[in-house]
Amino acid sequence: MEDLKPFDFFPFDRQPSLRAIGWLDHEPIANTRQIQNGFFEKLFELLVNPWQPFASAGYHDCSLCRFTGGPKEIRIQNRSVRIGNANLFVPADDCVFVAQSSVIHYIDAHEYCPPRAFQDAVFSCREMRSMEYFRALRRHVSIKALESPPANLTLNTTLEDEQADARETSAASVLKSKSTPRSP
Repeated sequence: MEDLKPFDFFPFDRQPSLRAIGWLDHEPIANTRQIQNGFFEKLFELLVNPWQPFASAGYHDCSLCRFTGGPKEIRIQNRSVRIGNANLFVPADDCVFVAQSSVIHYIDAHEYCPPRAFQDAVFSCREMRSMEYFRALRRHVSIKALESPPANLTLNTTLEDEQADARETSAASVLKSKSTPRSP
């Protein structure tokens, strides 16, 4: 699947806002893009424990690794990222990028370089599972998992966040009351 193309693999509402990144197959990698300083490290941090709306079953082997199918894990110091069994959702201003966890292996071992728009989105991506992260996702993707963030949500809220939540809740209750028929 080509970078930046609409990603329609998942059954989400508003799918056109999902964009594919790093879904490589047997194609040789030839690009002239540059990796920004610090990008690999930031991508690694996002992949340590990425938020996903559902779990995957099994692993996707690297089709570019000729004999081994690639590693199942990349370790840096005392942290690790599992390869080929997760997806990363990175919100941007006008879309949400979807990359498989193998993207970090493709960058490291196969000289793949993602588009600049994805690199910029990774740098500006909020902490996984934070309220800011879910707000950014919700601008583009409407899925049930986003309506009820997980119990291990990181609450780094500010007064501004709490006020925004109160406005959203108030607006939702007004809409609900207008759409609910009144009984006689």
